[in-house]
Amino acid sequence: MCIRDRKKVVPVTNYFYDGFQFRFRNKGSINGNNDHWHIDYVKLDKNRSINDTLINDIAFINPFSTVLDNYYTMPADQYLGVNDLSDTLNLYVRNLNHFNNNAPATNFQGFVNETFPAASVVFTAPLQTFNAGYSNTITINPKTDFTLPATLGNTDSVSIFLKEWISPNDILPSNDTVSATQIFYNELAYDDGTAEKTYGIIGDINKVKKIGYEFILNKPDTLSGFKVLFTNIDANVNNLVFQFSVWDSIELNKYVPVVPIWSSSNMTPKYIDSVNGFAVFRMDTQLLLSGKFYFGWTQTDDRNLQIGYDRNSPRGCDHIYFFTEQTWKKSNICATLPGSPMIHLLFGDTNKIKPTAINDLRKEALTVNVFPNPAQNVLNFELQDQPANYQIAVYDLMGRQRIIETLRNNSLSLSNIESGMYFVAIRHLPSNRTVVKKVMKL
Repeated sequence: MCIRDRKKVVPVTNYFYDGFQFRFRNKGSINGNNDHWHIDYVKLDKNRSINDTLINDIAFINPFSTVLDNYYTMPADQYLGVNDLSDTLNLYVRNLNHFNNNAPATNFQGFVNETFPAASVVFTAPLQTFNAGYSNTITINPKTDFTLPATLGNTDSVSIFLKEWISPNDILPSNDTVSATQIFYNELAYDDGTAEKTYGIIGDINKVKKIGYEFILNKPDTLSGFKVLFTNIDANVNNLVFQFSVWDSIELNKYVPVVPIWSSSNMTPKYIDSVNGFAVFRMDTQLLLSGKFYFGWTQTDDRNLQIGYDRNSPRGCDHIYFFTEQTWKKSNICATLPGSPMIHLLFGDTNKIKPTAINDLRKEALTVNVFPNPAQNVLNFELQDQPANYQIAVYDLMGRQRIIETLRNNSLSLSNIESGMYFVAIRHLPSNRTVVKKVMKL
């Protein structure tokens, strides 16, 4: 008998006694998920040698993916029909002894059932056979084969259970079955909930940097919260200040200010002490959205905010946009490192969302009326409290800031700017809430 690693064989003749134990140890960095290694098998047996590398095991090597096409998970009432389902769902099977077994015939079968709110059959796979070579693929076709419950799309939540199994009769039956539960509830997300890398932006501390993550709703819905997986890999950035934002549109490669329709107060990363732990935020209940919109954040700090990046699901990488040098640009990360930033949007009843002992972002809407519009040399404001609590910034259509000042009274002079169209950003200093108005100066 021997203990074998990649470099050497260690005789262990002096360890033959009852209660013999050993352990594996690894040293890695203290920041984030930088150092990973995995043990697949530990096999203790007689008559083994360094050349004994084959194991009589045919096994699934990854879990079920999502049955959806564009997203990994979606709210039940956003589901419209088979067009939201994936064409193919692949399960991969590895035969670690196929050189000796010469690709044996192997049976497989499975099923998909609705488990909530009722019990029904979604799909039943007949018994089939494949010749188990070293690498194999079992394919399921949700778009053509699934019969999802009629209530999906008109209910609060639906749960379906998927199971597939093979029958190789090998040494480790526990990896011969794979199963998963797909839940349609209140989350819209591109990622599978596990992080392999991180995503963020870095750059000049004197420049504003933004990330806009594009989402498309099948029908209007109310955004009531969100979940973010903050990671900490390159450096400790727990004091990095940023703001979450929602934009209803962005203009690519143009010097046009795109002001968010909602922004949070100043935030710092919230790290959850669990594997793949998401920080949960609850926000305003009146943010009604429809069609295409963008959720992300704004920062001036030159460090990397570092949120989780799921390399197993590339669904989100084509929907990432970033803002720098006063313009929005589309990310090209799909070409080199496909994956999905790990931000989940939560829709529906805000009472269903339990913040993880962090900032509750609910706040009253900021209401400010401006008049007259069009204006000549003076713009007046109808405010909720004292003028000194408001900062006014005026931007032209090229994105240049033309005026910024704290109000001394309920009016602002426009005499020093030319006639034309302007964006007026009104920020309430005590709450850090902002509303934007489009104003024409005559």
